[in-house]
Amino acid sequence: GWLADLIMKYEIGLVLDAEDISKAAIQLTEALSLPLWAEKCGRNSYQLGFSKFNRETLAKQLNDILVEVVNQPDTHATLRKVSR
Repeated sequence: GWLADLIMKYEIGLVLDAEDISKAAIQLTEALSLPLWAEKCGRNSYQLGFSKFNRETLAKQLNDILVEVVNQPDTHATLRKVSR
């Protein structure tokens, strides 16, 4: 799914095999055997959170979308009808 894609794309953790627990254990053991793996994933997670999921950035994007919708000519007529 989208979460697994996000994890792999930004290298922020592991996507373990959900069907084969033995394979998942091997994946986890291999990752944890790499000294800098967790540090790299942590750094990447922080950067992803700050760049893609920052509350202020998301609020500004939502505000921009709402302003754009309200400023469309057809929207004013619809908003008047709904608000009466």
